Amino acid sequence: MSNPSRLRPRGASALNGLRGVAAIALLFAPFSARSAGLASSAEYIVGFVRYVHWDHEEDVVAWQVCVGDGVAPQTDRAYAGQMVRGKRFAVRRVTLNDDVSTCHVLDLSGADAASEAALLRKANRLPILTVGHGSNFCSLGGVLCLRLGDPEQKFEINLSAVKESGLNVSARLLMLGSNRFGATEGP
Repeated sequence: MSNPSRLRPRGASALNGLRGVAAIALLFAPFSARSAGLASSAEYIVGFVRYVHWDHEEDVVAWQVCVGDGVAPQTDRAYAGQMVRGKRFAVRRVTLNDDVSTCHVLDLSGADAASEAALLRKANRLPILTVGHGSNFCSLGGVLCLRLGDPEQKFEINLSAVKESGLNVSARLLMLGSNRFGATEGP
């Protein structure tokens, strides 16, 4: 005999299934360029921060986004009013001479190749979410590599760089990006 507390009206299971699909669609919405119209690194970074956790982040007052040379100044405004886990974003411009150890995110999406490589070396093995453009950025050790011109896959995740950084990246984000290993490591 069935347990009456487990009985549901006919169709309730289908309704719950639809709710689950809707929840999944909402969860992944920040990364669907077609539905959300995302075009800039800042828009993606806000979404990425939702799925990345740092040690002792409860002590963080604001997410420190360090922006390399070449990123358009209007990008700073894309962070205005944005909040993730109750914390706002603070944007700071960095050059090759600056310390990046206090950055949570290092946006190198507009940096020239020499600056990109030098700043990535500074961020190496630090808990910094490094974001740049193209597969070459991942080969240099970047964590998240945007491919905004690709209609199918908008970003890659460098699993070797994630491991070296000590960041805790949600499995949800790992499922959305294409995963790769650094240039010297294999799966």
